[in-house]
Amino acid sequence: MPKQMSDRRAHVRYRVGFGAKVTTDRGTIAAGTRDMSRGGCCLESDRPLDEDAEVAVDLHLTVEGFQEPDFPPFQVGARVKWVTEGEVDGDPVHLSGIEFIALDPAQADWLEAFLEKHGIV
Repeated sequence: MPKQMSDRRAHVRYRVGFGAKVTTDRGTIAAGTRDMSRGGCCLESDRPLDEDAEVAVDLHLTVEGFQEPDFPPFQVGARVKWVTEGEVDGDPVHLSGIEFIALDPAQADWLEAFLEKHGIV
């Protein structure tokens, strides 16, 4: 990711690996998170997302691989801010920077508290 992108971040990013389902106008894509903040996340998937597209993201916030009753799937509208290609364990992967656009303040506070408790800075 270009240096200037990281300089513009408004929120602390936490390294977390949650599962995600991204619904686009072309269908649904399975993805995972590389990192996340109260304002967005970096997704990795085997199919590319379209830059500037509005998508629905269904995040499966788990702790040690288990869905906890206090943390139901987290659904939010988002916009794809950037896309690039990368690698995971030597395999190609599509990376997408996602900005949450339909997150109310209470949801953002809850998400940040969850990330502070379970994420790695």
